Amino acid sequence: MGELRTLEGEVTAYLPGKRGLVNRCTLATPEGEIVVKFPKEWAYRVTQTIVVGERVQVRGKLKFDDDGETYLKATVLLHLKATVNAAQPLTVPLPVPPNLPEPANSPEAASPTLPKTRVLVCESSDCCKRGARKLIRNLEEAVERYGLADRVQIRTTGCMKHCKQGPNLMITPAKTRHTYVDPAQAQELLLRELLPKLE
Repeated sequence: MGELRTLEGEVTAYLPGKRGLVNRCTLATPEGEIVVKFPKEWAYRVTQTIVVGERVQVRGKLKFDDDGETYLKATVLLHLKATVNAAQPLTVPLPVPPNLPEPANSPEAASPTLPKTRVLVCESSDCCKRGARKLIRNLEEAVERYGLADRVQIRTTGCMKHCKQGPNLMITPAKTRHTYVDPAQAQELLLRELLPKLE
């Protein structure tokens, strides 16, 4: 197996692993219930931030456990925003990389000196013809959907001098450059840059 999947659903329970550490949960999705296993390094943050009944989006690989049951080994776990009827917004995303601020409800609140991630999208006429404006809209929608406004800023910029390879963008402070960016892949690109890869 090992197929990459992205699932969205409601956390229905937390489960302990073999040594008693809670490193998995059951997730109710439109396709049915599945066990999601996350790295032990995430255990405290996940269980303290996401309560049973709240919604998450999980990306990972399908695996088999020792009993032959299918589970999802998480590489990205996102705490989805509350609906408009909720009293309090939910905190996202999980886990938080070292170079990003802690969630506002963490005992160690975010420091104003920590860098904020900026996504600079080239808005030259050539890049716009190749989909830059749609890319900007999709990035802004991803920031809104995952509640990243306090951590990510989408900005336009002048020509990056790679017009024939547009749309172009750069992510700071790492100054990671991307060319030929497909607007449809904006959300995945943003999450891949922000969250650690735990294959």
